[in-house]
Amino acid sequence: MIRRTSILIAFLVLALGLLPWMLEGLNSGQQAFQPDLANRLNPPSAAQPFGTDSLGRDHFTRTLLATGLSLKAAGRAFLLAFVLAILVGSI
Repeated sequence: MIRRTSILIAFLVLALGLLPWMLEGLNSGQQAFQPDLANRLNPPSAAQPFGTDSLGRDHFTRTLLATGLSLKAAGRAFLLAFVLAILVGSI
């Protein structure tokens, strides 16, 4: 029973870690880069959970895009390190 619980917790942590990367595809990213001066410095709301910046760009969308980029960079770094470790270890 403990083993199944720990596997479930591991999958849950993995899913929560990959959630921003998965949600990145749902948003076009248009709100992240298009200034909207009418919505400058809005507080958090249902439409913009993190609010907007001084140019009216949505902080939540920008956070999702940045998280996706960070996860992709980390994955590439891991793969490079993995391949190099295999090559050096096989010598």
